[in-house]
Amino acid sequence: MHTTVISLRLDAIGKPCFNIPRAKIEESFYSDLIRVNGERVAKKSYEVRVDDVIDYIKGLNGEDRSKLDITRVQILSVDDKAASSGRIRMSFRKTNGLTVDNYARDPYEGAL
Repeated sequence: MHTTVISLRLDAIGKPCFNIPRAKIEESFYSDLIRVNGERVAKKSYEVRVDDVIDYIKGLNGEDRSKLDITRVQILSVDDKAASSGRIRMSFRKTNGLTVDNYARDPYEGAL
């Protein structure tokens, strides 16, 4: 998929990549529901790079509580030249409805 974004900040790419409002991305960040390359990110202003894998945790899997249901986005390319409107062009791959093992480091222990 292709889109344009204002910046490569984690909270700015959430809306076009995950199709959820920026406020919801911020709320999810503070609830530890967003991981970059399998790790928690210290700041929502983290700038994503090509080949970063961003996971949005939707919750624990209903059938196997040791697994997570996620939506995953992988950044494929970023056009260094800004579009005519000053926005940055990027390509990404999105996988909906993915079930993965719970993260070994800092496991998700939310109330979902």
